[in-house]
Amino acid sequence: MDAIHINCQEVLEDKPELSRWTLKYAILGRDVEFSWLARNMTPTKNQKIHWRSLEGLPNRGAVRFFPKSSSSCRVQLTVAYEVPEILTPVASALKPFLEGLLFNGLERFVAFAKERYSKSLQS
Repeated sequence: MDAIHINCQEVLEDKPELSRWTLKYAILGRDVEFSWLARNMTPTKNQKIHWRSLEGLPNRGAVRFFPKSSSSCRVQLTVAYEVPEILTPVASALKPFLEGLLFNGLERFVAFAKERYSKSLQS
């Protein structure tokens, strides 16, 4: 299996609470693509961001924040998804790759949050 990555994530201009996602990867020499429309649910300030898909690849998830100190927190990601029927025979093999994709996305989010926090301190 080659790379798995979120190819595109776009917030809808006319409905900013919705976003369209596209996941692309190559498996057994074939390019596979799945997409979904997600609704960003009302966040709980400083505690939780969560979403659920409305169409396309069924999934839902949450990112929770647990304070550790005045300037740091522990971040927990929970995701639930349905494996598309075409991938059922290789679902167990996909699990490590999907977990890696989610972990890398969480790492990018942490870097983004740290950068945003640093900039807010400079303002």
